[in-house]
Amino acid sequence: MTDHAPGGPGAPVAAPLTVLVGSALLVLMQLYLAIPLAPVVGEALRSGGAAAALGSAYSLAYGLGFLVFGPLSDRYGRKVVLVPGMVAFAIATATLAAASSMTMVTLLRSVQGLLAASFAAVALAYVGEALPPRWRSTGIGAVSTAFLVAGILGQVYAQAVAEALSWRWVFALAAPAIALAAGALATVVVEPARNTPDTPLGRRYGELSHLAVRRELALPYAAAFTVLLSFVAMYAAFGAFLTVRWGLTSADETRTFPLRGC
Repeated sequence: MTDHAPGGPGAPVAAPLTVLVGSALLVLMQLYLAIPLAPVVGEALRSGGAAAALGSAYSLAYGLGFLVFGPLSDRYGRKVVLVPGMVAFAIATATLAAASSMTMVTLLRSVQGLLAASFAAVALAYVGEALPPRWRSTGIGAVSTAFLVAGILGQVYAQAVAEALSWRWVFALAAPAIALAAGALATVVVEPARNTPDTPLGRRYGELSHLAVRRELALPYAAAFTVLLSFVAMYAAFGAFLTVRWGLTSADETRTFPLRGC
């Protein structure tokens, strides 16, 4: 491996890290925009269950996607999962802008969440393999920070666009940005050399399933579950606090948005 090859001491840092951080923001913003959009979409489509359709459907599929795309990228490579996954994610996001029922919203958000995991499950692994060794911890920290910051930016973006235009434009504007990110990933990301054996995909999934029943991992699983629930709850409460702090009540929301999402 040459010095400038992915993973070498002279491997590029700025370009791939910038693209990965930007992509991380776009992907995770789609998760958290469910918080301010739920009452708006429910009112526009005159249907209940908007929080479950926008939030729970996405989150459950997103979690499942980690189990699907992690082993796929281990077997076939990082770029071959990252780029097509982002292209499909952009298409799913654009299609959401035309959803005409809560059932369609639920289905498309599930597809969107599943595809979002094709980035999140692979990006950190790519940073750990492709950046120079001395930059890897910084790169992992930068991408992880983008995942967290997206919790704030996603809500602010969704609230602002839904108020200025409609909830449909939240997805319609995000889709081309995600498509541009897919193009940037295709241009900048270079597949790192893989020294692992070509283990059959079925065996990889089998090894993954064994992790779920290892007793020594029960406590870390419980801790992670609690932290992540607290994290989402904090953002949900924070959004409600800002709504009250700036004088926007739920009654104001229903008066502001009832016709814009038609």
